[in-house]
Amino acid sequence: MAKLASGHNRPSGLTVIPGDKIEPLLKETKIGDVWGIGENTSAYLKKYGINTAFDFVCLPEEKIKAMLSKPFLEMWKELRGEQVYEIDTNSKSTYKSITRSHTFAQTTDENFLWGQLLQHIEDAFEAARKLQYHVGKISIFLKTQQFRFHQTEIKFNQRIQFPFSVHKELQEAFKKIYQNDVPYRTTGCTISDLSDETTIQTSLFNEQVKEEKAKKIYPLFEKKKVHFGTMLYEQWGKRKKERVKLSLPVVSLRT
Repeated sequence: MAKLASGHNRPSGLTVIPGDKIEPLLKETKIGDVWGIGENTSAYLKKYGINTAFDFVCLPEEKIKAMLSKPFLEMWKELRGEQVYEIDTNSKSTYKSITRSHTFAQTTDENFLWGQLLQHIEDAFEAARKLQYHVGKISIFLKTQQFRFHQTEIKFNQRIQFPFSVHKELQEAFKKIYQNDVPYRTTGCTISDLSDETTIQTSLFNEQVKEEKAKKIYPLFEKKKVHFGTMLYEQWGKRKKERVKLSLPVVSLRT
């Protein structure tokens, strides 16, 4: 709501929106003018008769979950007056979640989609590591040509910094949502439950060993001095020119 007000008429640099004026403001705001809703999402929503911000907030929560990904659900709650994001007047240095996604020509190619998704996961985790975060949950999604979201969420047994240690879980999650007869146009992920501390559980010794190995190897990986075979940075997508040469050492973190 504050985002809508910030772009509204602001006499003396301030917009005051009383409670009885919220509905008229939502009705006069085109869905494409809502912050965070791009041209493609706007076109998709209009196909279902959702032309204004008011139409959007009137949808039931289950409909939002079925049609769109988690960030849009948070947007829906905020527009309904339910606070999701804390107000912070300082420069942004903390995050509740980190999202990465990319749109491409529609395809049913499983390897291409898996490679794209892994790229997003690596990018998101790298951003988290730069902020010294450990990750507790990840949501992955595939978006169809009809803008339908196929998504699932994984809650890790302990917070991690390196996705390699949960490769098996990620692959199982991908296979759970992928359908070989459905064309997809977008892949993406959202990591959340972020914390700058992690609780190590003695019952999860093997996972911790993998995490410690990854901690030592990843700096070399990020500098392109080693690679992990075809598991990460697949040959497709926007990083095609950044492929690591096959002559580099191949590293396994398996115990």
